[in-house]
Amino acid sequence: MVKGHRTSALELYNLRNDIGEQQNLAGQYPKLLKSLAALLTSRLKQWDAQMPTFKKTGRPVLWPEDALTQSKP
Repeated sequence: MVKGHRTSALELYNLRNDIGEQQNLAGQYPKLLKSLAALLTSRLKQWDAQMPTFKKTGRPVLWPEDALTQSKP
């Protein structure tokens, strides 16, 4: 799973078959994407990870799990 901080877009790739990350599988596997986003969010919070903020707005970048349910910043 790849998460873009600027866009909050979540992408999912099968690196065994697509090392160049050309085919985003997020639409084909929404349950897996949701599960991985929840796992990453949980781990980041466990580690007290600080999310970056946008200079223009001062708003923090969305957690991966929140990026699935909220609109883009």
